[in-house]
Formats: sequence, C-alpha cells, structure tokens
Amino acid sequence: MRSLFILLSLLFICSSTNCSQPSFFPKVIQCEKSDGQPFTDKISGAIPPNFTWTDKDSSMHRLTDYKGKPIVVMFWSKNCVSCIKDMQYIEKLYKDYAGKFEVIAVNLSDSEPVVTDIINKYKFSFLIVMDPDYRAQKCYGVAYTTIGLPWAFFIDSNGVAREKWIGEFKEKEIDTILIKLVNNAG
Repeated sequence: MRSLFILLSLLFICSSTNCSQPSFFPKVIQCEKSDGQPFTDKISGAIPPNFTWTDKDSSMHRLTDYKGKPIVVMFWSKNCVSCIKDMQYIEKLYKDYAGKFEVIAVNLSDSEPVVTDIINKYKFSFLIVMDPDYRAQKCYGVAYTTIGLPWAFFIDSNGVAREKWIGEFKEKEIDTILIKLVNNAG
C-alpha cells in the first residue's frame, strides 16, 4: 500500500510539474564589471559586464565565450507582456539570420517550470539563462522602471556594447541595430 501511495504521489508531482521537460536551466553564478562603474551610465563603446553561468553538466560558460559574433543580451520576466512579444520577434530574427548573432535571454524571476512552459509555447531556440540571485541584473544595472522590462543590450562581435534598449521593441529600429551589428561582424 505504501508503494502505491509513493507511486501515485510521484505521478501527481510529474503531472503538475511537467516531468518530461528538462529540470535544469543554466544559472548565472557570477558577474564582473570591467571598470567598476555602473554599466548603464555609458553604453556605446563600453565593455559590458561579463557574466558566467553553469549548464546542466556543471560546465561554466561566459559571455566572452561568444566573442566573434554579435550578441543580444535580453532581460525578461513572464509578467512582462512586451517581453514575450519582443522575444518572439527576436526569435524570428534569430532564425532569419541563422547563426549570424547570438541571443542570451536572462530570466529574472520565474521558476523553471514556468520558463519551460514559455519556451515550449513559443518555441524559443536561443539560450535562456536563469538569474535567481539577480547577479547579472545588478551588474548590468537593470531596474524595474516606469518603462519596465525588457532591457536589451546589443553587443558587437568584438565584445563592445553598441546599444541599449529599455521597454517594448520598435521593430524597425531593432532591425537597423541588428543589421548594423551583423554587417560589421568580423
């Protein structure tokens, strides 16, 4: 009887948490500012903070590992309606430009099951990293302002920040920024 209870409990837990999905997301473990100054004070031409995350195999990865390609670092949350909309647009561009730039979407506050559901619903294929201790958020100076989220940082192939965007995307302007970054990639 006890075995049956345990089995039924596990089945209930799996049905309510979607056990078929990966149970581990990369997590930010460290973030370093290059000059100690708040990153948001000076964006264009600045070296962005370099954050480190671990993957499911406990391997460490850094933002600088992506040097050589333009990168969009985007901070988002499920409660931000424009974040999901903008992520859908970034996904379209990510597929259109196939391999010409990278996206690292940093989730600020949601649980792994919630993020898994969002990825599955919208079919996001770019890297999503969890920031449960707000290390990257603090390092990048991302704040919930009256404009709110998302915050996006556009980094060129040399690892230099070129643009910062706060709030809902204006697609033509985002296109212009990405085209410039991709065309100038070394």
